[in-house]
Amino acid sequence: MTFLALYLIIPIIFFLIDTIKETRFLVLFFFLICFLSYDNSTDFDFFYTEFQYYLNGDTSEDMNAKGREAGWMLLMSLFSFEEHGVVIMHSLIMLMTTFTFYTFSKKLGLLNISVLLYFLLDLVTLHDNIIRQNLANILAMFAFWEALKDDEVWDSRRILKILAFVIPAFLFHYSAILIIPYCFLVVWFSRVKLNYWVVFPIVVIAGVIMYTGIVDKTLGVLFFFLSASQGDVSTYYMNTILDEDTHAGGILNLLMLMFATAPLFYFTYFRRERYENEKFLRLAVNLTWLVMTWKYLFISIVVLTRIADYLIWFAVWGYGYMLMDLYAEFRESLIKRMGLICMFVIISYNSYRMIMNYYGENTYLTIFSEECADMLLYDRDPENLDELRVR
Repeated sequence: MTFLALYLIIPIIFFLIDTIKETRFLVLFFFLICFLSYDNSTDFDFFYTEFQYYLNGDTSEDMNAKGREAGWMLLMSLFSFEEHGVVIMHSLIMLMTTFTFYTFSKKLGLLNISVLLYFLLDLVTLHDNIIRQNLANILAMFAFWEALKDDEVWDSRRILKILAFVIPAFLFHYSAILIIPYCFLVVWFSRVKLNYWVVFPIVVIAGVIMYTGIVDKTLGVLFFFLSASQGDVSTYYMNTILDEDTHAGGILNLLMLMFATAPLFYFTYFRRERYENEKFLRLAVNLTWLVMTWKYLFISIVVLTRIADYLIWFAVWGYGYMLMDLYAEFRESLIKRMGLICMFVIISYNSYRMIMNYYGENTYLTIFSEECADMLLYDRDPENLDELRVR
């Protein structure tokens, strides 16, 4: 089946059914799609290639030279009992990621809308690509929750609890060191009541920078000089930035960036009481514009967007709070009814564009496919980016 059907059309249909009938078709579908995925992302090829080192018992010098983390090397070694160990490992990590997202979304009372937005905001593809960071993301969420439990008390016992999540996360992905400052960031954003007209100009400036391609051009020059000394990695990023198909500009990207401020605008002007009194709602709404602005500002170079991926779930919940509040008053207000429909149309169309750009007409593969049985991968020719995702 095509990705358009699985990642856009079916989730919307199941969401509507679940909303009317109070069923759980969407949640079940969500778990199955993520768990059963086989080689449906570009990074799976790198994941599989690296696994071959462990399968052949040759890990120490090669992986240390690549800067791989000790926890990740240990995990790879544990699953290197046979060729399909990489598939089992991938499916288990995806299951752990989706279950963690499910657990926290359910706690917030945003389960169905969060799962739908997980599809529409392209998080299925994101987490299918960042397998190493997924483990760090899971631990990060527990660290954030610990920091938010009682943000007035910071004794040694509480700090040790947070470090108990940060240290293992760091062993899987070095970027997890960011969890420590992020804990303070989420606490601050859970307290502060932002002024929309202070935030909006910041996002507008970021949008102008993104649309004019200033970031792309600057990073392109930087990686051009780095490619002389750093080799293939810098050359790859330079080519990605300069490629027109991945350019950050575009009216729709600009519109989505402006849309990132919608939850803050809605709750500060129409639902001020909820914004001031509900801590987690305020945190999610406050972080939505920040996370999405960073993601769109550096959309042409994925490695920089990974910095924001530790907080991306808060953006999902920020949108979720707004959309569910609008839905609760769907029959009461024509303006809110039209607003809800327009927002779903914008998000859905953006999702359609991302799916077609990334997957095209390719079909979704599962762990039960012949390709998986034979361990066949996408034919990814680095010399021809147009053929990058064609089997």
